[in-house]
Amino acid sequence: MRRVSSLALPAYLASAASTLSLQNEILSGCVGSEDTFFQTYLLSWSDSFGDVPDVLRAKQSDWDSPGVAADRALVESNLSTSIQLASFRAASSPHSALAVCTAHKTAWPLSRRRGSEDCSQREAGYGHLRPSQLPLRVFG
Repeated sequence: MRRVSSLALPAYLASAASTLSLQNEILSGCVGSEDTFFQTYLLSWSDSFGDVPDVLRAKQSDWDSPGVAADRALVESNLSTSIQLASFRAASSPHSALAVCTAHKTAWPLSRRRGSEDCSQREAGYGHLRPSQLPLRVFG
C-alpha cells in the first residue's frame, strides 16, 4: 500500500521527461523558457535518491523504484519475527501470472484443459492476485 503523495514526484518527472523535447521545441523562441519546476523537482528527487540518471526516463516506475525500495527496506527493518518477515516478503513479491496460469491449467483433467490462448487471457486477469485470492476449480 502506498501514499498518494509518494506517487506525485515520480509521476510528474516521468511526464515532464516524456515531453521535454516537445516543450523545448515549442518554447525555443521564448525568453526565460526554462522549466524551473522540472529543475526543482529533479533536485528534490536527487536529494532523496541520489544522482539523476543521465538519460531522463519517461517511465514512472523508473523514477518510482528508489522510493519503493526505501519504503520496503523501512518496513522490513521494523519487522520483529521471522513469521512477520516471511509474510511480508511473500505478500510483496511479484507473482508470475504465467506460473499461476500453468499451475491452474495442469490441475484440469486432459479433456478440460484449455489452449495457450486462454492462458494468455488469464495471465492478464490473475497476475495481480496473491495465491490465496486465486479461483480454484475442482473437477470431479
